[in-house]
Amino acid sequence: MLNFEEGTMVRGQPIVLNNGDYLLPMYYETGEDREMTASTTCSYFMRYNPRTKVWTGATGDDDGDGNVDWIDPQTMRNPDPQELTQDDDIAVLNFVDRGNVQTSNSQTYQKYAAMINAMIAALGQTNVSRISLNNQQGVDGFQIDLGGGAIFRCLAANDYVRDRTSIVQYVNTENERSLCFLLQFGGFHYIVGGDVIGRDYNGENARIEEAIGEYIDNNGINIDVLQVNHHGGNNTCDDQFLAYIAPEIAIISVGNRNTYQHPNGEALGRLVNAGVNVIYQTEWGTTTGAIPDNVRRCQAIFQGDIIITTDGNTYDITTQQRFNADG
Repeated sequence: MLNFEEGTMVRGQPIVLNNGDYLLPMYYETGEDREMTASTTCSYFMRYNPRTKVWTGATGDDDGDGNVDWIDPQTMRNPDPQELTQDDDIAVLNFVDRGNVQTSNSQTYQKYAAMINAMIAALGQTNVSRISLNNQQGVDGFQIDLGGGAIFRCLAANDYVRDRTSIVQYVNTENERSLCFLLQFGGFHYIVGGDVIGRDYNGENARIEEAIGEYIDNNGINIDVLQVNHHGGNNTCDDQFLAYIAPEIAIISVGNRNTYQHPNGEALGRLVNAGVNVIYQTEWGTTTGAIPDNVRRCQAIFQGDIIITTDGNTYDITTQQRFNADG
């Protein structure tokens, strides 16, 4: 299966289904801005049947009943409730988001809302819940108990940052409204912030990263791993933010065929200057210009999934990549 459409990339290793088929996670990124994606950007799966050697896409008939999975397969905005949760589909019982603030008319939001409505129709109103973190109280009080002592705590959503007495100014874009979470298990701390930004770029100037860093610093939290925001775009990795959180390790999720030149070379440099020991990347990405030697010495390009295992005291970083030996 070959796809030459610009902006299409593989997101990870194939997933093996119970019937022997494979799901290949895909990402289709659109738009001309190097730091912001367009509303038509989406994730989807390609499915491969090794018996028939046929690939099918997200609009296919994945449960083999003769009906496609979307009411409108051309736009893929309205999933069919009768098809949802069938075969390999995942039944989602809880949706957590930052609400529909100023986005109710966007294609991205409409598609997301349609998925929630379809899931409710498939599983029942009482079985599906939506939690929107669109006020200070919601952000301050939201966390997920992952079990075994692991806690996934919300740090930011919209213009609200945990424990702040005032909102962060100039929050207007999808990136600036991203959710940010802190994973804590024993003494291990990991930050993941989606597309949160922290530096001025192309009209985005909300200092979300810095406000998150202040919370980390004020609470004496030692960050072990930072999943770098916005795939390492140049509107992230603010110097003050990095000074506040002082991560040991940075992880960048990025695609080899992305059209936004992620990760940005200057952002990589700021990570190294902040004392990051190793920058792990899922792929090389499309960084432009010469990468300084001090940055290259810190880069580890896995070209695949990055797996962190921890007991709360120590942690290991590995990859799932497997290669066949010759002969």
